[in-house]
Amino acid sequence: MKLKNLLVQMALVSTAVFALSACEEKPKTAGEKLDSMIESTKDAAKDASDKTKEMAEDASDKAKEMAEDACEKTNESLETEMDC
Repeated sequence: MKLKNLLVQMALVSTAVFALSACEEKPKTAGEKLDSMIESTKDAAKDASDKTKEMAEDASDKAKEMAEDACEKTNESLETEMDC
């Protein structure tokens, strides 16, 4: 019985290995690899550009808030009515 179990397990493992190896993609050509690398670079550049724009907008918003706060504090301390 143990021998039969062992043979069945070996047959299952062999079948699984064969099935998995048959499903593998063929290696990419050099041109396909280059295209993939170029596409990855484009994606990374776009992501970096989007992040930079977002950070610049955030910095601009923060600078505007700080300028308004400074103007309001100046108005309070000098008791004036400058447009902020």
